[in-house]
Amino acid sequence: MVKHFSLLQKFPYHRSDFRFSTIAWRGAKNVTRAVSTAVTRALILIRIARAESLNDLPAEILTEVLSDYPYPRQLTAKERKILGL
Repeated sequence: MVKHFSLLQKFPYHRSDFRFSTIAWRGAKNVTRAVSTAVTRALILIRIARAESLNDLPAEILTEVLSDYPYPRQLTAKERKILGL
């Protein structure tokens, strides 16, 4: 995950435990119970995971899902090691 999001120039992300969660979908007011919305979000995450570069992602994903990344925080020692820094 660290290398993948670094490749997409969207690292570091919010969490430092290697779990990616979109800031736009966080919080009680943004949780959905609609199956169609949950499926759409899952498909977006799959598309992000399969992308080899930012050019592989549509502007909608970049602005609505990944706009808050890279998240302004310090890299952990483990992340620095993974990235070879």
